[in-house]
Amino acid sequence: EGDTVGMLDFEYYPGRALDDSLPVYIERQIGLPNFTTQIEWEGGNCLVDGTGMVLSSDAIYKNNRDTYGQLTWDGSDVSTINYTHKRSLTKAQVRDSLAELIGTRATYILPAFQKDGGTGHVDLYADMIDENGFVFSKMPDDYYQWIDYKTGRKNMDSLCSYQTVFGTNYKHRSI
Repeated sequence: EGDTVGMLDFEYYPGRALDDSLPVYIERQIGLPNFTTQIEWEGGNCLVDGTGMVLSSDAIYKNNRDTYGQLTWDGSDVSTINYTHKRSLTKAQVRDSLAELIGTRATYILPAFQKDGGTGHVDLYADMIDENGFVFSKMPDDYYQWIDYKTGRKNMDSLCSYQTVFGTNYKHRSI
């Protein structure tokens, strides 16, 4: 409220505890409020338009179904390597949490690529130019038989059918 600045700290996938430590460090250094959540969500799988639209792949659902939290270690004794535990979330709980935490006006969840190394990152093929449009990667036509080529094309079509805050469809540019 009041156009103030703060951080929203989503959990990175297990095994990257130092990545989860950075927002706490920033909070201590510059005093920004840091709101934490146990939702696992990576930056490459999170696109926003700055006006309340949030976009992700369905990997966000898969990543939040398990009960494994962050992997921790004391740095010296291997017997201290452990996972923290978190609550398993349903699709509805993930969507509700995003709406509550971010205050979204629209949430779009697209199918993830099957052969992307398991990341589900939307930024493998799309990114926001501004609040009105996307820039898309252009895959060579020789890849047309690949399942992820087809998924990417469908997802790009879906993105251009969604409405901006101004009531127009998002525009696109290919690179």
